[in-house]
Amino acid sequence: MVEDNILPSYKETLEEIGKQLKFRKKLLVKRTITIIWPIAIFFLLVFLFLYLFMRMGMDFLQSWIWGPLAITLAVWLLSAVVYYVTVAWIFSVERLVWVKSFFTKEQLSPEQSWRKAKSLSLPALSFTSKILLRFYSLPLVGYIGFVIVSVAILLQLKNAENFLLPMLIIWIGVGIPVAIYLYYLKVKKLKFIWFIFLDFHEDKKRFRELLEINNHFNEIKESDVFKRSLTLNLGVDTVRHAIDTITMSALRNLERFAVRGAERLQLPGLGIFAVAVGRILEVFTQELSGHITELSRSIAIYMLYQHVWDTIEKEEDRD
Repeated sequence: MVEDNILPSYKETLEEIGKQLKFRKKLLVKRTITIIWPIAIFFLLVFLFLYLFMRMGMDFLQSWIWGPLAITLAVWLLSAVVYYVTVAWIFSVERLVWVKSFFTKEQLSPEQSWRKAKSLSLPALSFTSKILLRFYSLPLVGYIGFVIVSVAILLQLKNAENFLLPMLIIWIGVGIPVAIYLYYLKVKKLKFIWFIFLDFHEDKKRFRELLEINNHFNEIKESDVFKRSLTLNLGVDTVRHAIDTITMSALRNLERFAVRGAERLQLPGLGIFAVAVGRILEVFTQELSGHITELSRSIAIYMLYQHVWDTIEKEEDRD
């Protein structure tokens, strides 16, 4: 894979990302649909709700269908949220399984990778909670506490509105370094943590032992690997932001065009349906974009992880 201890080039990384995305493209779309279909149904139920209200006016609130439809909306929304969180979490684990299996040439069918991700989902959730407590809780709780205390003080002041803008500036000023620090944790200290989890989970190693392995990996060519990790992460995030901006703009323009067309035809129901479909497409494209981004990031980071593994093995062979 990596020869002469040379970091994989950007060209090699992009080629590898392209190759794996091409290999997984149909499954990515299928998984995205699997994740968001309850949300799509919810938007269609909202469309029905608004359409009936538009047709019946206030009489709709007195009709027999109002109660059952309102309850259906509420129950479906709650179920959709629970479903989304659960399935999206399993898929986030499956993406890591995909990356590792591709590089290790482990032949896994979509059903096998999904089953493996499901079996790892609870241990991964426990591992995530430990990472959050160990690395993220202090800065996040500290910042949230600072905002709550400052809001409480602000509410006690006379003419509090005069202090609102300065407080917003202070909140942003304090929040920016907190956000930078959290990003730093992601791209430097914790960049390999999930692949270490996958590699050593079956060994029943404790969280402290996994952190020690992670720290050891981070020490290998620390400066070069960190710079590459930072560049790759910023590149992936920038590309996603650009694609999302272009895609959302195009979808909003199509939605406005459809609504105007419905207005000209004097079909308001069609306009509401166009808005519902537009929201479904937005959710789908945002979700798919996020999965492509995270898969691309994982591929790039795994190549660095693999390079570090090779370096460690070569050092052990020399010893």
